Parts: sequence; structure tokens; C-alpha cells
Amino acid sequence: MQNLREAQEPINVDTRRGAFLHTTRTERNVKVYAVIETELRHISLLNTLATILFSIGSFFLAVAVSIIVDWILQVESAELGKTTLLFLIVFGVLALLCYGFGVGTMLKRKAEWQQIGLNSKTITKDMPLD
Repeated sequence: MQNLREAQEPINVDTRRGAFLHTTRTERNVKVYAVIETELRHISLLNTLATILFSIGSFFLAVAVSIIVDWILQVESAELGKTTLLFLIVFGVLALLCYGFGVGTMLKRKAEWQQIGLNSKTITKDMPLD
């Protein structure tokens, strides 16, 4: 054990400490759209509506899935009753409708942003402001 300690190199604690700071200059162009308040409220309303529709659709989907799971785990009878089947169809259709309208509101919001982008023009540094 003594020979191993003598054979090892001594530990050097004299290392460079601190941080180096190198500055770089960068430039970026950020698009800023002139959006009027009514457009902003409309886009905000579409976001809210999409969130509400997806939430309600998730509720209906959860109910439909729980009906299916309950039917699968039934021990007594393997038949799906007419009432249970009716509830499954109703909740499934409501879930699909909510998700469909949610996707529709998202597409409408995307179209609104595209229209704002088409109505905007790019101004460079060298161009005079009208």
C-alpha cells in the first residue's frame, strides 16, 4: 500500500480559475405586426373557444371510454344493453363534434394570422416610414 502512494503523481491544485468573457455583436430582425384591438380580441376568443371545446370533448371521451371499460369488465353479462349502447354513441359523437369544432377554431385562428401577415408589409432600416 505504501508503494502505491509513492508511485502516484502529486496532486496539482494550482489551476486557472475564473471565467472568460468574449463579447459578440449580433443583430436580429423581429417581425412586429400592427394588430388592431378587435383582431386581438377575436384571436383571443378563438383561443378560449378552442380550449373550452377540447376540454368538453375530453370529458365526453372520458365518459365514452369509461362505458367501454365497464362493458369489458362486466362479469355477469357480456351483452351491451341498448341504453348503454345509446349512451356510448351519444357521448362518442359529442366528443367527436367538440374535437372537430376545436380543430375548426384553431384553423380559423391560423387563417386570421395569415391574413394579418398578408396585410402587413416589411419595412427595412433604409426605407422611409410613410
